Amino acid sequence: MPISRAKKEALVKEYVEQLNECEAIIITDYRGLTVPAIQELRAEIRKADGSFAVVKNTLARRALEEAGLPALGE
Repeated sequence: MPISRAKKEALVKEYVEQLNECEAIIITDYRGLTVPAIQELRAEIRKADGSFAVVKNTLARRALEEAGLPALGE
């Protein structure tokens, strides 16, 4: 089911706010990780007061652009 334009705009706004508040961003490809490995990663990130999110590439690119941060590479 596609995400509505209004929902996409709200998500990008939320991501921009998070990007402006964070000290560091780690962007990675999670393919190949098992569910238990991702759960463990999320738990470790939470312990460090961080957050883990799976974000659509297009929305991530827009949020980075609006936050004035470098664009994602291929």
